[in-house]
Amino acid sequence: MKVKPIDYLELWRTITERHNSFKQLSSPEDIWKHKAENFDTNVKKRWKTPDSSREWLRKLLENNPGSSFLDIGAGTGAWTCFAAPLCEYVTALEPSQSMINILSDNIQKHDPGNVHIIKKAWPAKLQDIHDITLSAHSLYGCPNFASCIKEMNDITSHTCVLLLRAPSIHSLTAEISQKIWGHPHDSPNFQIAYNALLQMGIFADVIIEDNALWNPWEYDSVESAFYDIKRRMGVPDKSRFDTWLMQILHAKLIKSNERYLWPDTIRSALVHWRTDSGLTDV
Repeated sequence: MKVKPIDYLELWRTITERHNSFKQLSSPEDIWKHKAENFDTNVKKRWKTPDSSREWLRKLLENNPGSSFLDIGAGTGAWTCFAAPLCEYVTALEPSQSMINILSDNIQKHDPGNVHIIKKAWPAKLQDIHDITLSAHSLYGCPNFASCIKEMNDITSHTCVLLLRAPSIHSLTAEISQKIWGHPHDSPNFQIAYNALLQMGIFADVIIEDNALWNPWEYDSVESAFYDIKRRMGVPDKSRFDTWLMQILHAKLIKSNERYLWPDTIRSALVHWRTDSGLTDV
């Protein structure tokens, strides 16, 4: 029996385009306009706990003093401010003005003096070569994964780094996605990205964060969870899965202090490779 190989680049494209279409319908302008401050607060809270990703990157930068650093999708600047004291200069690439406003404030508080902000999305057609390039959870909106990675490779002289969500394929989210879409991937993630890298000829190393689980989604009602998971998965307002979805949420959400918690746990995966490892044309 022949098994058709999975085209992970196409799977990434399909899922990303579906997500993007629903995001544009719900937030046609800056999607971070009313969420940037909350995002910044959550990141700072999470970063109070050490994790293996920051430790690994710190060692990489310390072992390569005087490096230039590109932060793709810099957000409110956590990785930019982390890298700046360890680098000769940092370029922070961010398309959202709402994020840039807070990013600028955070940079001024740290006062590194070596950060340049560029308001662009990735791929950005940059000309300057950087020694180390990081994309921390910022490629999820880019349908053409191969193009994003190729440009990272082209403008990086030493190491490319991706941080990606790594959900369990046995989670509630995966079960729902399997029922609705025929596969366990509710959104672009580490599993798809790593196989897509292999498809491109990149054999990257991986570090799974050891003790930094993402906080569970919280809701004030099952109905709120119902509408949120449909939005996250790009499911239309009315679908043939609505009754089944409501039943499984009632059965599997965890009630705690009058709140409803999503039972899944998600880690981050750090993926890195040297840019002299070569690429396969795809």
